[in-house]
Amino acid sequence: MISLYRPADHPLNRLSPGVKLAALLGLSLVVIVLNHIALNAIMAVLAIYGHVYYGEHGRAQMRKFLSLGPFLALFVVWVLIDQGWLVALTLSLRIIALILMANLLNMSTPLDELLDVFQTVLKPLDWVPFLPSSRTLSLGISLMLRFIPDILRKNEQLTAAYHTRHFNGQNSRWHWHLMTPLIIQTLLLARQVGDALSNRLHLATHREKP
Repeated sequence: MISLYRPADHPLNRLSPGVKLAALLGLSLVVIVLNHIALNAIMAVLAIYGHVYYGEHGRAQMRKFLSLGPFLALFVVWVLIDQGWLVALTLSLRIIALILMANLLNMSTPLDELLDVFQTVLKPLDWVPFLPSSRTLSLGISLMLRFIPDILRKNEQLTAAYHTRHFNGQNSRWHWHLMTPLIIQTLLLARQVGDALSNRLHLATHREKP
């Protein structure tokens, strides 16, 4: 599993992880609470510009995000049929803005530094008896963030294999047939990581025994 972070001489990289995380949470809260189509459009455009301005790595992440367009389109069509075009457009712009803003944070911040911030913020939850510890929650966030590029890479591999078999690699469009194998591979990957963590915990517990 890999991180999205790449060292670069960029203003976002020079900001502290805590400031970037607070900015992401604040902007996300504003977008979600106000939920205005104009505001969502502005935030989506700014997030796209941030990726383009970041350099080649940012543009590469934008191309990977576009490969998930069919999943977003399926959801938008469902909302369009159920609630109309205005709600569908507002919601799609909000999703794009939130995902790309979070992606900017991942690209400009080392994962270890980000997890330190998460663990510090979640530390008060250690006093709540029925909730997982801050370390466990930080691990969950770490796995979630690290799975994103893996899932995107699997999507690219499935698309390339499908078109190599059916179109000799000449057609690069995504097909709905790939949704089921992508979901299955994602679940298998999650199970493999879960088994690996369980085995590691078992070995650590066994070593601690006298």
